[in-house]
Parts: sequence; structure tokens; C-alpha cells
Amino acid sequence: MTARRDRKQYFKEYRAANRERRRVSNIAYQAANADRLRAYKAGWYAANKEHHDRTVAAWREANREQRKEYCRLFHSARRRNKNKDKLTVGIIDLLLLEQNDTCPYCFRELSETGFHIDHYMPLALGGKNVDDNVQLTCPTCNMRKGKKHPMVFLNEVFRSLQGSIACP
Repeated sequence: MTARRDRKQYFKEYRAANRERRRVSNIAYQAANADRLRAYKAGWYAANKEHHDRTVAAWREANREQRKEYCRLFHSARRRNKNKDKLTVGIIDLLLLEQNDTCPYCFRELSETGFHIDHYMPLALGGKNVDDNVQLTCPTCNMRKGKKHPMVFLNEVFRSLQGSIACP
């Protein structure tokens, strides 16, 4: 019995004394065996999905405040990173002037319809929140465009225009 206790104590002291060495060794092992570990974890998850879901739900229930704080920090960090790029002051006036107060898709006057700031390449598709990627559109066109790729939306607009224009 004492030999077992001595062995446990020895390994406890060893782990405490060599914490950094073990950390570096674990990182190297994980990097060298990333595919094998990923496959193992995926297999375990598939075989134990219900157990995993119950365990996660129990932890969330027992740690509501901690989870709420984590979510708050996570989402604030996402917002901070998302809004690193800022539009310059006065960009709306400049765009109104450049676009001659017209929507680039339906050619209606923005002073009559109002306008939305539209990201030419949507943020959802990897576009940036920078001056070169924004334009002013009428609310209808902006809502129709949503997060579509600009060329897909332009094809839709041209198709609808062709149907309304009578050819001689």
C-alpha cells in the first residue's frame, strides 16, 4: 500500500516540477499526430453523442453565470474584430456625389426613396467594412440583394430589366 502511495506522490511531484516540459512535449505530440487525434475524437463523439450532449447541458446548467460571461466576452471580441476596419467620416456624402444620387441597381433617386449603406461584397462572403466596398442603394434593392454575391444579384436585376423592356 505504501509503495502505491509513494508512486502516486512521486508522479504528482514530477508533474508539478516538469509542467513546462510536459506542456511542450504534449504540443509536439499533438502537432505530429493531429490527423490521428482528430479521427479519434470524431469517432468518440459519434459513439458518445448523447453522453456528450448531456454532459455539456449539465455543465451549462451548473455554470450559468460563467457561461453568460464567456458568451458576452466571446461576442464582444467578435464584434471588436469584425469592426476593425472603419468607414471614413463623410463617406455617405462622397458616395451620394459619386453615384449622382441614384441607386446603382434600379437607377431610382436616393433622395426620393431613402438609402441603405450596402457592402458591395457582403461581409458574409468575406467582404471588408472599408470605403472601397460600400455603396448606397435604395432600401428595396439592398433588401433583395442581402448577402448574395454581387454578380449573382446583377444577373437577377438584368433579367428582370430585360423582361420589362420591349425590344423593337
